Amino acid sequence: MITPYQPIQPMLSLRQQPGFRKQNVAPDIRLRPYIFCYWTMYSVMPLQMPCEIHGVPDGCIDIFLHCHNFRTTYLLGIAESSRLLPAPERIRYFGIRFLPGQIHHFFPLPTDGLYDQLIAAHDIIGKTFQEIEEQLLLARSFHDQISIVEALLFKLLVRRTYQPDARFMRMLRQIYAQNGQISIEQLAKEEQISVRHLHRIFQTFLGLGAKKFSRIVRFQHILQQIVSGKNNPFVDLALDHGYFDQAHFINDFRQMYGTSPSSLIIS
Repeated sequence: MITPYQPIQPMLSLRQQPGFRKQNVAPDIRLRPYIFCYWTMYSVMPLQMPCEIHGVPDGCIDIFLHCHNFRTTYLLGIAESSRLLPAPERIRYFGIRFLPGQIHHFFPLPTDGLYDQLIAAHDIIGKTFQEIEEQLLLARSFHDQISIVEALLFKLLVRRTYQPDARFMRMLRQIYAQNGQISIEQLAKEEQISVRHLHRIFQTFLGLGAKKFSRIVRFQHILQQIVSGKNNPFVDLALDHGYFDQAHFINDFRQMYGTSPSSLIIS
C-alpha cells in the first residue's frame, strides 16, 4: 500500500543562498510503502557563512552522508519542533527519508532512543551501510547514488522479513486519513485497547506518542496548504485544523516551524 502521507521540508532559509540546489526523487514503486524519497542538497558555490539547515517535524527518520567532505553517515531521528543544523561552506548531501515507523523493514532499530537525535548511523545500524558508502561518494550523479542504495535496500528488505504490528499500521492510516485531527480516545476505542496501551504501541514502533505524532501530521497538512499558495486566512486555517483560536494556532506553528506562518508566506 502506498502511503497518502506526503511530508515536506521547505528549507526556505537555504533557498535564499546563491548557488543552493535541492532535489527529491521518489523511490521504486516497490519501496514506496516504506521510503518517502531520496534527497540531495548541494551548493555550486561556497555558501554565505554562517549558514544553517532548517528542518521541520515530519515524523520521518533520515539516513544521510556528506559526499563533499565525508566523515560519517548520520541518522536523524524524529522530532517535535524545528531544528537548525550547522552547514559547512560547501555541501553535497545524499539522504534517504524513511516514512514514519517504516525504517524497521530494513534495520532493527530501537526507535524510542532516537528521539531528536543526530547520531552516527554505524552506532545504530552497524556496518550494514558501510559497504556502499565508498560507492556513493564516487558515484557520478544523484541517480547513480539512488541505484546503488536501492540495490542494498531491496536486499535488506528481503533478508529482514519484518512483520509490522497490524494495530499500529491501522492507526497510522487513520491519522493520515484525518490529517492528524483524530481523537486518540476514539483510536483506542476502535482498537479495543486503553489509551496508555495505544501510546505504548506508538512509542515502540515510532519513537513518539500517538498524540504528538498526530500533531506533526496536522502541522504538515497546514504547511502544505501554505506552501502550495492557498491564501486561506489564518483564522480559517486554525478553525479548519481544530484550533480554538488563531493565537493558539500561530503559537503552535511557531514552535514547530521556528517562525510565524506570516513569515513563511513572505518567504
